[in-house]
Amino acid sequence: MRRERLKEDLQQIFRAAIDAVDPEAAVRRAASRSGDLLRLDGLELNLSDFGRVRLVGAGKGAAPMVRAVEELLGERLEAGVAVVKEGHGLPASRTRILEAAHPVPDARGVTAAEEMLAFVGELTPDDLLVCVLTGGASAVLVAPHPPLTLAEKQQATRLMLASGADIGEINCLRKHLSLVKGGRLAKAACGATVLALVVSDVVGDDLSVIASGPTYPDPTSYTDALAVVERYDLSKRMPAAVMELLRRGALGEIPETPKPGDEIFTRVH
Repeated sequence: MRRERLKEDLQQIFRAAIDAVDPEAAVRRAASRSGDLLRLDGLELNLSDFGRVRLVGAGKGAAPMVRAVEELLGERLEAGVAVVKEGHGLPASRTRILEAAHPVPDARGVTAAEEMLAFVGELTPDDLLVCVLTGGASAVLVAPHPPLTLAEKQQATRLMLASGADIGEINCLRKHLSLVKGGRLAKAACGATVLALVVSDVVGDDLSVIASGPTYPDPTSYTDALAVVERYDLSKRMPAAVMELLRRGALGEIPETPKPGDEIFTRVH
C-alpha cells in the first residue's frame, strides 16, 4: 500500500512539474486582453495604437506559445511565422509553423530564417511584432553571416557542442556568426514595437543568452567570441571562414551586434 501511495505521489509531482512549465499555459498566465488593451507583467499596450500585428517564434516549445498568442490576439493578428524542432509542430490558424533540425542546424532552418527576416522586414514603426522564444531557437533559426555557408556553421556548432563550453560561451559564438541572433531580429523589424515572450532554459535567465537573444541587446563582442574559440583550443579546427569572420569583427571591420543602449531597444519589451 505504501509503495502504491508513493508511486501516486511521485506521478502527481511529475505532472505538476510538467504543468508548471507548459509554455502554452505560461503565456495564458502571464498575458490577458480586455478589448484592445493587452496586459503582460505590468506592461499595457493598446492594440488600437498599431497598424499591423504580426507574430514570429522559434524554439522547441514555440508552437504551443503560438497557439496561446493566436487565441489572445484573435482577428487582431494579421499573420505569423515560426520555426520549431522537427516533430514539435502543431496546427495553427494564422501562423505558418515550420520545422528544422536540432541541435545541429540544417537547410530548413536557413529557409525559415530567411522567411522570418523578410516577414519582419515588411513592418514599419506603426506596427507591433510579438515574438515567442524558447530553448532550441539557436539551432532551428539559422542565418549564416556572409560569407559563411551552412556547412561551415554546422561544423562550428558541432565543435562547440563537443568542447565542454557552457551555453553562454556557445551562444556568444552563435550570435557573431548570425544575421538573426544577438538582437539582430529586433533590428530587422524596421522600428516596429516588439513584444518578446521568452521561456528560459538557461540558469539565471539571462535574456541575452536564451535562444541567443534575437530580440535582446548583446553585451558580448567578436573579441569575446574569438576568445571562446581559443579558450577551447578550436582555432585550428574551426572552418577558416569562421576564423576570418571573427578576426575581422574583432578588428572592427564588420559591424557588431546591437548593444545595450542601442535606440532600437527602446521599442522592445
